[in-house]
Amino acid sequence: MELSATGAEKIQTTAITGGNLVVYRADMNTSTASQATFKVSFNGQNYEMSYKLPGSVRTFTAQNLVNGITGGVVAEETVLVNASELQEGKQGQFIKLSLLAADDDTMRPRMQFVQNDLFANFNGDVEKVAFKFYYTGTEETTVYIYAKYENKRYEEAVSSASFILKPGENIFEWHGLSSLNWEKFGSVQSLAFEIGEFGNAARSDVYMDKIVIYEKGGTA
Repeated sequence: MELSATGAEKIQTTAITGGNLVVYRADMNTSTASQATFKVSFNGQNYEMSYKLPGSVRTFTAQNLVNGITGGVVAEETVLVNASELQEGKQGQFIKLSLLAADDDTMRPRMQFVQNDLFANFNGDVEKVAFKFYYTGTEETTVYIYAKYENKRYEEAVSSASFILKPGENIFEWHGLSSLNWEKFGSVQSLAFEIGEFGNAARSDVYMDKIVIYEKGGTA
């Protein structure tokens, strides 16, 4: 009998009466830590079982996210910058968000994330989402976040959130997602961000550090 797994690492095998006890460990802090799949071959037959990992925490850094940005940005100016340029001693990189001006006085500067890994299993198992920004402006502004759902009827119709963006480092937590009617909406397909107010001009003073998705039972 041969046992293999994806999403988990075998760390111990112990002989017991009638067979072996095999222990696997799953890293709950990676972008793929949502389930483990086990496969076994026995007497010429193949068996497979997938197990949902409760409470996983999936972290998406600037490097993971930069290629998922679409629309509303100046492509050649939406780049990765060293975090130490903005915060002394800070490790890693930020995404510099160069947002285009609002089209008219009824719209805000806007960008969108379409990132397959980010939205895998983005459904009723999600307890909250944390967004980490860095803002070089001198006056407070507002970030509006909208979800686009699998069911097109509910695109951006529900569960929008807004946060006050202050100069320096900002961490926003979007709660209450697990209580939504996910059977009706379907999974999240993309996230749209609007920064500032109606009719605002183009801006390049907002940087994204990371997005962290907490499933039910997940902790920091």
